[in-house]
Amino acid sequence: MYNKSYTSQKVNYTEYLLYFILLIIYGIYFVTCNILKAVRLSGWITTYKAEWAGKRVELVNPRNTSQVCSGCGQMVRKDLSERTHSCPFCSLVLDRDQNAAINILRLGLQSAAQNA
Repeated sequence: MYNKSYTSQKVNYTEYLLYFILLIIYGIYFVTCNILKAVRLSGWITTYKAEWAGKRVELVNPRNTSQVCSGCGQMVRKDLSERTHSCPFCSLVLDRDQNAAINILRLGLQSAAQNA
């Protein structure tokens, strides 16, 4: 009789562990979905506000924008932990985010010129 109650307790712990894991997965899914919804909503709001002001939004692919040098256009590979863009080709030194912003602006202007 002692063994039977011990095994039933073990099953309960397994069930609790399963429920706990499911709650963690659901929580991660819920947070991820809310972040994605917020990003989509912010994109929609930006487009709406631009149209309201008589402007337009150009969507660009942000791939490698922080690794391409905004000064000379050369690819400068770096880890995510590196926060400074330092180009060995043209000696440009910028914050990584500022370099990416300049590249995204350039891509947006090129796209606008092609679509106009």
